[in-house]
This record gives sequence, C-alpha cells and structure tokens, in this order.
Amino acid sequence: MINLLVLKENKENEKRVALVPDEIKKYSDLGFKVTIENNAGVNAGFSNEDYKDQDAIISLNIKKSLKNSDIIIMIQKPDSKIINQMKNGAIVLGLLSPNKKSPENKIYNKKKNFSFCFRKYSENNKSAR
Repeated sequence: MINLLVLKENKENEKRVALVPDEIKKYSDLGFKVTIENNAGVNAGFSNEDYKDQDAIISLNIKKSLKNSDIIIMIQKPDSKIINQMKNGAIVLGLLSPNKKSPENKIYNKKKNFSFCFRKYSENNKSAR
C-alpha cells in the first residue's frame, strides 16, 4: 500500500488544498492509503469530517505521518523543517518554485527525495510551456 499525505498549506494567503474530499475514493481505489494533515482543508471550505466521510485518515501527529508517507502533496512548497522530517526517498508534489540556489535543493538531494514541480500555465504566458 502506498501512503499518500496531504499537507496543510503554510503560506498565509494560500486558501487551496492539494486534494479535495471528492478525490479520495479515486486514490483509495488505486491502493493508496490517504492521510490528511489535521485541518488541511479548512481554508478551502472542507472539514476533517468531509475527509473522514471519504475514508481518509486525519493526522494528529504530522511528524509520524511524514516519516511514514511515500508521497507528500501540497500546493506551495514545504518549508525546510517539513522536508527534513520526510522519510528518505519520498516523492514530493506541488508548486515547489524551484531555483538552482534554493536551500531546499540540498535537503532534497541529501534525503534522495523525488520532487515534482507543477507550474501554472496561462494562454497569455507562452513562455510557461
């Protein structure tokens, strides 16, 4: 079983959540165990109960959840403290804002994490392709 963890956003203006309750069943059907950080969806209008109703697990111990998760997703990039708590070899998905000189890169490399960065695409911004 693959452990998928959805983290609560850490940026003040970020109201989104990386996985909405309606999507939980799709991942569960594929064999994922889905864990949601406590109150991760609140700013997006989703309660812990909304996630529990879809058979997601609510994490009250994020340190433990980070150590046990194979895939970690969030909208914005996690801070260095969170990255350090991830298990070695974890896959990290999100808008990671990569930069060659980013201090997070050293941590990802040390922990042998696989990081996938998504980028917003706009028809008006042809250079984003």
